[in-house]
Amino acid sequence: MLRLSLKILRDIEAKPPILFIGIGELGSLTLKRMRSIAGGILFAYMYVPYNPDYIDIDELGLAKLNVSEWYYTLDSDPQVMLVEARSQPSSINPEHYYEVAGFVLDNARRFGCNLIVTLEGIKSSSEGIVAFASRKSLLEKLKEYHVKAMLESRVEGLTGLIVGLARIKGIDTIGLLASFIDESSIPILSSTLLRLILSAFKIKVPGI
Repeated sequence: MLRLSLKILRDIEAKPPILFIGIGELGSLTLKRMRSIAGGILFAYMYVPYNPDYIDIDELGLAKLNVSEWYYTLDSDPQVMLVEARSQPSSINPEHYYEVAGFVLDNARRFGCNLIVTLEGIKSSSEGIVAFASRKSLLEKLKEYHVKAMLESRVEGLTGLIVGLARIKGIDTIGLLASFIDESSIPILSSTLLRLILSAFKIKVPGI
């Protein structure tokens, strides 16, 4: 039986200070664009047995299991780690969400990351980017980029649980939620989110 696991494809020597995890279509697209300009190298697959029961078919007609892909960047300063999690657990059992969130945090520590940033898109009646975090001081650094703190709200799924568990574990973590009115605006909002994280976290990439 498939278990929640991380299959390492290649060893990495660097200890990236920041791990970004893109959840869902918008979050994954943002990190896909980031790795394309920052020299992303695939180094691991995360197998999640609780993901939806479908597979992807590639351009050659081959079946591809629905996994999360882990990358590190070669051409950014500093080097960072990127996790593209296009799907969330489909199980109604909340324990599965907690298990996956804890697994991500444990591996972030394993690879020496001292800051985790989650990225996700949500459908809403207006567009914008809001943030929540494991410590108040982490939100202060985003104010100059006109990112408002999310107050007295609820965040469901991996995005919320990763940040919530990180607070208990004493890990610095920020959640960024980008709201969109229509799915057609996701590519544009993804570019906006990418520019934000490059600026806010002082990441230099070629050509930008």
